[in-house]
Amino acid sequence: MTVDIAAVWSTYGGTIEAVVAGVGGWCANMARMYVSAQRAHLDAGQQALAVLDRATAREGRTDALLVACTGRIADLMRQRWQSDDALQDVYAQAISARLTIQELDAAAGRPPRIFSSLPPYPYPPNDRKDSSDGASTVDETTQGTA
Repeated sequence: MTVDIAAVWSTYGGTIEAVVAGVGGWCANMARMYVSAQRAHLDAGQQALAVLDRATAREGRTDALLVACTGRIADLMRQRWQSDDALQDVYAQAISARLTIQELDAAAGRPPRIFSSLPPYPYPPNDRKDSSDGASTVDETTQGTA
């Protein structure tokens, strides 16, 4: 039994061409979808790398800002301590001057002078809403009678 290829082709050639074209189209479509999925996967990876690069750059800027702010806070605290030391000295000298004036007035027989109140020292806490509640760390013996 010999098969005549020309006869088979003439009889079933259109069907064979349609089946081969269909299978070829399906294979081409599968290859296109595979390449598209790979491209999307690579694009997602590149996007992730871009996001990582931006996050790394932002972290570097944040670290630099944190170092700068920490240094600035340390400088401000040092300045605050120096100011507090100077204010404490001025405060002590003001009280000493008032006491000296009281002694001189008493020695001269004059009535005691009335000085305006010194602001509270050390400073009241920041969370205090009203600093005029009468709580003061100032020696009350020199207030109003000096």
